[in-house]
Amino acid sequence: MNAFEVSLPIVRNAGTIGDVVVQWRATVNGRPATGDLRPASGEVRFAPGETVKTLKVEVLADDVPEIEEVIKVELINASNGGNIGAEKVVDIIVPANDNPHGTVYFEQAIYRVQEPLEEVYIANITVRRSGGTLGLLEILYSTSEIDVVSNALKDGRNLLLYYDSPLSGALSTALSRPFNVTSATNVLNFCAAFCLRERACQAFSYTSAPRASCFWVTSGTSQLSSAPQTVTYLKNTTAATSLFSSQAVAGSDYITMTAQTAIMLDRSGMANLTVTILTDSLPEVDESFLIKILSVNLINMTTATKNLPALQQPDTAVVTIGMNGDAFGIFLLYSISPNATEDGLYLEVRENPRTSVLLVIERRGGSMAQVTVEWKYVGGTATPNADFSGMGEIVIFAEGDVKKTLEIVITDDMEPEDNETIQIGLVRTEGGSRILPSSDTVTILILANDNAAGVVGFHTASRSFIVKEGNRMKLKIKKILNVDCNR
Repeated sequence: MNAFEVSLPIVRNAGTIGDVVVQWRATVNGRPATGDLRPASGEVRFAPGETVKTLKVEVLADDVPEIEEVIKVELINASNGGNIGAEKVVDIIVPANDNPHGTVYFEQAIYRVQEPLEEVYIANITVRRSGGTLGLLEILYSTSEIDVVSNALKDGRNLLLYYDSPLSGALSTALSRPFNVTSATNVLNFCAAFCLRERACQAFSYTSAPRASCFWVTSGTSQLSSAPQTVTYLKNTTAATSLFSSQAVAGSDYITMTAQTAIMLDRSGMANLTVTILTDSLPEVDESFLIKILSVNLINMTTATKNLPALQQPDTAVVTIGMNGDAFGIFLLYSISPNATEDGLYLEVRENPRTSVLLVIERRGGSMAQVTVEWKYVGGTATPNADFSGMGEIVIFAEGDVKKTLEIVITDDMEPEDNETIQIGLVRTEGGSRILPSSDTVTILILANDNAAGVVGFHTASRSFIVKEGNRMKLKIKKILNVDCNR
């Protein structure tokens, strides 16, 4: 929209003697209308005898989306004895422009997330707002499984390739369930698609005459009965599994979101739609599901229908969960000592000569390519290089390597000490491998040693007595301290 000119007549009533200068100003919401009106203030001069003068101003165009604006032009002062009358304010109403509340859309067609190693992962799927950013928006969205069968049809694939070669005869009618084929133009293709989508369907029988029809079963596919113009298709489990391998399953790979809400803040151009990704133990390829924006609503103000926030394409996106199975490996750290507890993550040892602790770094999952993992002393009360040796190093795993050991040597000294702890952890990997969070740290407890609490015994003066029955006696007990009391 270009700038447009507005003419505002100013009338001088009653006397017309002398020169009069009228001052004016323009405001929007009490602030100078600079940027909205040109000029935003000024003067109008009346010569003797003049009764009407025209104030011409320009309403400026801009690229900033705005709601409806009211520009107030006000006469504020008149010189030389002139007075400002009651009709001193005029409103210039500028309609909302430039899509003030914006248009919401997915910024990507495909979002990639990683399946968590443990528990769940909350993935953020970012949406954007173009145009204006005024107002608080409520975004309603849902997730759904991808219809891989429809996609296969769009790609021109023959769905009968997912079945074994047809057999003459019909399935047992006692176990069968009919298809509703009233709306189908290609009945055989319709039945093949339905049976693929229905995971429980093991086979279907197709009769071509007198009228095309189908029925399907969940079991009992081994015996067929003779039936004219009828063939039976047994689902090929391997082929069907391959077809569905790229489909993320709700409840198994992710948690379904139905009419979930997200908020886009006022003056913000983005928001995150959250989806929960689940973990499983099955090695899988990339799996995908759909996320769709259902509606966008303005919740903190009202506006004309034509200015409401809108949806823009793409309003649907694909969320792809990166393949798991971790071809490059998942690293764990644990103790192989029979005395270790908590799945090898906790071990108590005594400070004896030549005491050492062997820890295992294991690479589970895949073992492709060369990768590295770094271990370090990450905490504890024991003093490095005084109570134990081994601060950390980078360990190289060649392709195919699955286990390495590291040794922590406990230092035997003459210092009486209380219980002390050493924490050894995996801190970093390179090459595509990952660290399992619940098995990344081992705690070693060095038990109190060297008579840290002292040696207690009878005093030499109390080791032998001759007394009569019924007499009382006092015995002295001596405690020998081996530790400096000032420590």
